[in-house]
This record gives sequence, C-alpha cells and structure tokens, in this order.
Amino acid sequence: MQQQRGMSMVSVLIILVGVALLLKAAFGLFSMYWDHKMISTVLEKMHSNPDERTEVRPAQLKRIIQERMDSNNIDVDMSGLTFRPAQNGVQMDWQYEMRRTWLGNVDLVVTFTQNQEFSQ
Repeated sequence: MQQQRGMSMVSVLIILVGVALLLKAAFGLFSMYWDHKMISTVLEKMHSNPDERTEVRPAQLKRIIQERMDSNNIDVDMSGLTFRPAQNGVQMDWQYEMRRTWLGNVDLVVTFTQNQEFSQ
C-alpha cells in the first residue's frame, strides 16, 4: 500500500477559492465600516464648527450633511435621516444601510444607526 503524501491539487484549489472569497468579503465589509467611521467623524466635527452650531433647522442640517458626504465621496441614502425637537435644539436619528456586490447578485448588506443632538 502506498503512503499518502500531502493534499491533492483539487483540495489546494478548493482552499484557495475559499480564501479568495473570504478576502473579497472582508475587503467589502472593511470599506463599508470605513465609510461609517467617516460619517461618524463628519457628524462629530459639525459640533466644532460655529456655523453649524447656530443652524439647527433640519433642512439646513440635512443640506450640510449631504454636502459633506459628497465632498468625502461617501454614497449613502439620506432617506432614513429624521429630525425631532430636543431640549436645546434638534435630535437627529439616521438609520441607513450600505450594500456592496459580493458575487453576481449576492450582496453584502450592513445597517448602521447614527444619533446626534445639535444644540444652539
């Protein structure tokens, strides 16, 4: 009886394809979480700018947020962005999802929630 030595070529190819698919998914997820971090940074920096602190009307805030998303090349759906009155200004609640095509018609989907209070 002959001794078995190592993996067959088919086994190596299957493992390589699996690793490639996992890496493709990891890069797609990383880019979505990077965009989410950029959105969080944009919203945090809005408090340090005196122009945005005085403008607490929802329409103006939405316009400013959209401009900053465009300038940072972040493509995100603004339809889930809602504003409600708060004690000293406006409370923003934003639920959004990001999609990246993984393979063919299979997508990676991640949902995020941002909450921020804009006060005068």
